[in-house]
Amino acid sequence: LRQMLENELPCCADDPDGEPNAAPFNLVIVAKPRAVRRSLLRSRWNETTRADPATALARANIFMDRPPDGVFYKDRADGNERIELRLWLSPWTMEQGLVWIGQVVYGVNDANLFAEFFTPHSPAADLDSAVRFILQDFWYNQSVVRAGYVGGVGVISKDAPKTSYSGHEYFTAGARLVMQLSDEPVAFDETIIIYPDTPLTELSNDD
Repeated sequence: LRQMLENELPCCADDPDGEPNAAPFNLVIVAKPRAVRRSLLRSRWNETTRADPATALARANIFMDRPPDGVFYKDRADGNERIELRLWLSPWTMEQGLVWIGQVVYGVNDANLFAEFFTPHSPAADLDSAVRFILQDFWYNQSVVRAGYVGGVGVISKDAPKTSYSGHEYFTAGARLVMQLSDEPVAFDETIIIYPDTPLTELSNDD
């Protein structure tokens, strides 16, 4: 799985023109559909519909000739931040679990901007912060069997951010989070760290 993720999976989704200029694939989930569903429910993620105009930019990200199979979001009750999770079912399997390729990004939850510019779906700013959030979120809800980081996105520094086709800048230490999820609760101290040779400290990104 690691070899495939680092050497075969492209860094980013395709834009509507078929070029790899959309948001990076910074998340990989290994799980059966029920485990994915239960993990999302435990953390109270909201699911969207294909017809929802608020997901237009999210669904413009293309992998294997199709938009995300699912788009989920969470809003912060004490602010205007929104985090969005986009998942594609891949053709790969591992230990009887399906492999889901994902993007997790932060955005701004503002009604006017949301309607006019779709800014909640911007991959702008620190992508690794969004990755850290989802790892903590799924670990706190006791869904994570194994977790670790692999390469594949490539380092994009804060001083020289990359711009996606939609005009949004982002930066990252270049790693992808890999999580194996369980449909039954997993105790905090039973989660296993995988790929320990990946320097996790690189994900601090000067924080």
